[in-house]
Amino acid sequence: MNPDPTATPDISTPAEELIALCDRLCDGSLTVSERERIEALVLGDAALRRLYVEQMQLHAQLTQNSSRLSDAPLQTVLRPVSSAPIHPPRWRFSAQLWNAAAALMLLIGGAWWLATSGSDNSGSDDSGSDEIAQLQDVQNARWRSSTLPTAPGSTLTAGRLYLAEGLARLRFASGAEVTLEGPADIELISRQRCRLHSGSLVAHVPDSAKGFTVLTKQATLIDHGTDFGISTDSDGRARVHVMKGEVELQHRTGGPALRLLTQQMATITPEGLMPVSDLDIEPGNQRGPTTATAFTQELTTTSGRGAASYVTSPGTEKHFSDTLLLLKNAAIKNFLRKAILRFDLAAITNPHQLQAARLTLQFEPTGYGFATLGGDARFGVYAVTDDAQDTWSPTQLDWHTMPAFHDDPGRVDERTAVKVGEFVMPLGVLSGPMSIESPALIERIRSDPNRQLTLIIVRENPLAVSSGIVHGFAGNHHPTLPPPTLRLR
Repeated sequence: MNPDPTATPDISTPAEELIALCDRLCDGSLTVSERERIEALVLGDAALRRLYVEQMQLHAQLTQNSSRLSDAPLQTVLRPVSSAPIHPPRWRFSAQLWNAAAALMLLIGGAWWLATSGSDNSGSDDSGSDEIAQLQDVQNARWRSSTLPTAPGSTLTAGRLYLAEGLARLRFASGAEVTLEGPADIELISRQRCRLHSGSLVAHVPDSAKGFTVLTKQATLIDHGTDFGISTDSDGRARVHVMKGEVELQHRTGGPALRLLTQQMATITPEGLMPVSDLDIEPGNQRGPTTATAFTQELTTTSGRGAASYVTSPGTEKHFSDTLLLLKNAAIKNFLRKAILRFDLAAITNPHQLQAARLTLQFEPTGYGFATLGGDARFGVYAVTDDAQDTWSPTQLDWHTMPAFHDDPGRVDERTAVKVGEFVMPLGVLSGPMSIESPALIERIRSDPNRQLTLIIVRENPLAVSSGIVHGFAGNHHPTLPPPTLRLR
């Protein structure tokens, strides 16, 4: 009895499985799931990568010879065998080929196209195989220069998405879920692969999507069933954080791969992969209400005796900013921040006639932490009532010497300060002006005895996870955004 040619062979080793899959690829009968199985095999084993290329080169040579000899006379094809010694072919491969997984996947894609485009077996491909992912939902999203649809619920094929602002959650057909954090530039390649050109994403990869791969300019990240986050710039410098599970990092220049486990992180540079370390507790526009009020006077923290600064909790050794005032509240001991402002009120000629006052802060992404893990952020603004604490110096201020000190990152000492307002930044909103107006703010400006108003801004609701987002607004030295501003009437 003749064997069934469509039956699955008895595969005992990964090499035998790969050879069988290569045969199906070359005869045009490979399915999408089998193609992804090839990718998983070759990305995880250097020997299988060599075997794959050998199989593809052998197929290419046989195809070329078959085409060249198809019309040749029989006597030409069956010419006598030479008595010269026969030497087996020696394959020469560049070391970069074995280490550049991204380039290898281009070979797979090319072979897939050649095999399927030259076959009459057009019905062998899975229906709907062009679908790579679905745009599940968005929050405060603003898109720019995308080649794919950006309406929630849209089916996504191969192409590019540029999220200028906000959050967007994608569900790949393989089951992997990716949340983009604007600004982010991502390219969808297959159901198991994407390229992050710049920006941040947080991914949840179930067992069904093991092998999910994120490419960057300098490296390849291969997932082994994890929750992870990655941030990269356009030069390929990146940081990878594994919240749960395991990922593998391979640098484009070669060298040994890195494996990151739960609560570990690593840095990618153009030169190579930095050593694995314990997970850093912090990774690397909503507008306020507008009214028709015409303000007649404006004060900033750069005017007169004004000042602006922020303090960090003890043990914070990195992630500082010279241009932004940083804010963070989490259930940790370091990397906490509060912002402190001082306005010189001496220029207000008739403070008791003050009718309206608005404080405006210009927020901008800090690049620290993941917005997806932040939730809505509620900020409180407090005015210091103890005039003796208004003489602080921004160059000498620290966590314990700040006005109205309280060790809780979301509180101040309310014996020496009073709340004058609050505002909320929804999940995913990191930039734009935020403003408060309140009778309490007006009253404090009217009654301040020494004509120096110190305000403290804190995030009142703590982050659920330590690697959540750090917010920031422009201070006195930002190159383009205005400093904290009081508008009065």
